[in-house]
Amino acid sequence: MTASTYGAFWNWSLERYARNGVEHKLLRLQDAFGLNVNIALWTCWTATRFEPLTDAHLRNAMELTAAWSERITKPLRNVRRSLTSPETADATALRGQIKDAELQAEKVEQDMLEALAFEWLQPLTGLEDAPYGRARKNLSTYGRLAGGALAAGELSS
Repeated sequence: MTASTYGAFWNWSLERYARNGVEHKLLRLQDAFGLNVNIALWTCWTATRFEPLTDAHLRNAMELTAAWSERITKPLRNVRRSLTSPETADATALRGQIKDAELQAEKVEQDMLEALAFEWLQPLTGLEDAPYGRARKNLSTYGRLAGGALAAGELSS
């Protein structure tokens, strides 16, 4: 799969993110617990297509995205969030441009994670049960590896 063919994960994420309550829960995991929303989504997306993630898979995904997130995505998010005044047309336009750049940075990160999935993970054979159990297990593993301070119910709700 070439970089130009990526987008399945991105499109899947946009659909899920738009669902009632999902944005709030994901941003809570990000802001309250320091989790990476893209990795949280990736753990669920991979559950629909691949065998369960191992600790090694998640550690590699966390390492892969850490530098990008720290150098690019988080600074853009911080600038966007701090740009609340002055409330002029120019400032509003600038905030919108920064938000667009932040969204593009998120997509680049998702493309990296999608490539990782196709490179490392074994596709499902088609005989497996519904992906919810795999997603819950993947999310729990991510929560444990990311700091372990999360209550088990926080990730599964």
